[in-house]
Amino acid sequence: MKSTQAKLRSKSIQFSVFFIILACLILMFSCDTFEEDSIAEATPLEQTADITVIAQNSTILDLKSVISINAPVSISITQEPKMGTLEYLGDDLLKYKPSSNVTSGLDIIGFSVFGDAQNFLFSDSVRIEIIPSSTDSCLFTALEDRYVVAADTVALLDVLENDLICDSLISLDIVKFPEFGSVRLVNNRVEYASGSNETLDTFVYTVSTDLDSAVTSALVTVDIGGNGCAVVINDDFFHYNLDVPNAFFDVLYNDNTCGEEVSPIIITQPKFGTASFDDRNLMTYTAFKDSTYMDSLVYEVCLSGTCGRATATFDVIASFECGYLIAEDDIYDLSDTTFMTAYSLDVLLNDTYCEDIAVSLLDYPVNGSATIVNNLILYDPDSTVIVSDSLVYQLCNLDSSRCDPAMVSVIGR
Repeated sequence: MKSTQAKLRSKSIQFSVFFIILACLILMFSCDTFEEDSIAEATPLEQTADITVIAQNSTILDLKSVISINAPVSISITQEPKMGTLEYLGDDLLKYKPSSNVTSGLDIIGFSVFGDAQNFLFSDSVRIEIIPSSTDSCLFTALEDRYVVAADTVALLDVLENDLICDSLISLDIVKFPEFGSVRLVNNRVEYASGSNETLDTFVYTVSTDLDSAVTSALVTVDIGGNGCAVVINDDFFHYNLDVPNAFFDVLYNDNTCGEEVSPIIITQPKFGTASFDDRNLMTYTAFKDSTYMDSLVYEVCLSGTCGRATATFDVIASFECGYLIAEDDIYDLSDTTFMTAYSLDVLLNDTYCEDIAVSLLDYPVNGSATIVNNLILYDPDSTVIVSDSLVYQLCNLDSSRCDPAMVSVIGR
């Protein structure tokens, strides 16, 4: 009898332990499921977006709008752009601007997203396509503005005047308000009331359309304390087909001359042609040779003693197949530039070629590293103090039947 009771007691204990373990497992899995549900609420609805920016201009990037996440998050940049620079504007807004010598290409910004408890959610990237300067008024692109406004005054700013927007049904909104002044919208213009401080002020506006839900944004800089308008001269990029006679180029279309009459002049003539302005301030370019190449010049605009200079670049397209290519030596002076992790060197700007080509490195730099991205040389110095350096690249057609080398010299501090 005692033996039977002992066996029953033993089985009872075994069943009790089994149920305790089972209850713990159920509790543990139910807790795990709760944690997963909590994270699932912060699942991104749309993680990537492609953005287009015009060379020599900038674009505004709202990462929280890009990822469209439905929970409190923080965002950290994990990959800086290689072909431009980022500037944090506050309110989760970033300004991206391509480097001055980049006319086209594809740049990438990497980022990671964290929850409100700093728990990692996901990583992603935004691709930015850099396109050449264009007179196409229907690109739906807002361009950066700069104004000079006297202290303690109210100015009506037509920020849409230089934007490449042809839609008639648009809405203008302010997404980042100024720090020193105040703004309000008046008939798709911005009424800016300056304060008494003589300083630089900024705000960001967006333009949207109800037709296709497109949105574009731009930064506006206001120089408080000036007595008039600031002349702002921007670089230009033109495609020029030699089959088209009597071509004229309006280099002032993207410049701010304050509505005043100006007389631009040529400061540096192009290397492979000649240029001049007519009485309409339109530029004519005459090529020395009938081939495909890149050429550039520098022009100047002055207003009330204030002058600005810009570079006009011509993508000249031959009227026939020339059948040869020439790589020209390049010199880049980085002694006075702001240090960057990588400098984009467009070595093709002064080269001559008439077919699809590829750029490759023959001799690498000794005081930095170099890689080829979209036929641009990305030069990364070893130190924040840039030391003079050099490298050799070659320009070849796609089957490498024709190649020509050239040297790139970097001037350091």
